[in-house]
Amino acid sequence: MNFKNISPNEFRNFVRKGNDITTDGVCPGYAHANLIIVPKEYAYDLLIFCLSNNFLKSILEIVEAGNPYTAYVANKADIRKDLPKYKIFKCGKIFKETNDISSYWSHNFVSFFIKCTKSFEWLLRTYNIEWIKHGLFITNIPCNPVGPFNGNLVVTLREFYRSEDAIKAINLTSRNKIMQGTPYHMGSPSVIGIKEDLICKGIKNTNQESILHNTMISWDSGATIKKVVEESKLPIVITNGNARMFVTDLFLESISDF
Repeated sequence: MNFKNISPNEFRNFVRKGNDITTDGVCPGYAHANLIIVPKEYAYDLLIFCLSNNFLKSILEIVEAGNPYTAYVANKADIRKDLPKYKIFKCGKIFKETNDISSYWSHNFVSFFIKCTKSFEWLLRTYNIEWIKHGLFITNIPCNPVGPFNGNLVVTLREFYRSEDAIKAINLTSRNKIMQGTPYHMGSPSVIGIKEDLICKGIKNTNQESILHNTMISWDSGATIKKVVEESKLPIVITNGNARMFVTDLFLESISDF
């Protein structure tokens, strides 16, 4: 099956049958989202955490307690089965990974769908922008704590060889505040606590000289919220598996600011 040429609904039907597959490159042009499920007694604190840290724009949809179906990100998608893999945490520790959380579902669960920074890579490719993705990094920037939720900002770091490509990337992401927004930082990653040796590790043709001479741009990531929740030591938390997002029906161009 060619996952680049199927609709989000077709992909969700595929994974609903128990198929585990990474969502990288799937349904290009459509927004991908992180999933965070918490007991309803913690949902308000999580919402205030997002508000007080300027992450409110990262929330694509909040589904009321006990409702296992989406309304905005997709038409009645099944939250319990429509992701390739879920991670279940109990008291801050991984309890289980599974492709179906129906047996764990509770009338007490509130579901948050959070932006995923991988979504806009389709736009970069569409405009023939060249870049190296260095991945996610935890910065030295603390978030404002709310209730059990506390941690540092997580960013996604990309390196651009040409300044014109960097400018294009900034313009494209800035016009889509819902899925990405303007960069958090441009310049030396060390300013926000990202060590150069971590950037160079495992990335071919990347060294300290390239970091100094190429344009390094960091965007805040929805992974901040996901990481904070996973480490919050709540009685139970459910999130999407690594590189296994919820594929929405939202076409990126349709949710751009202009």
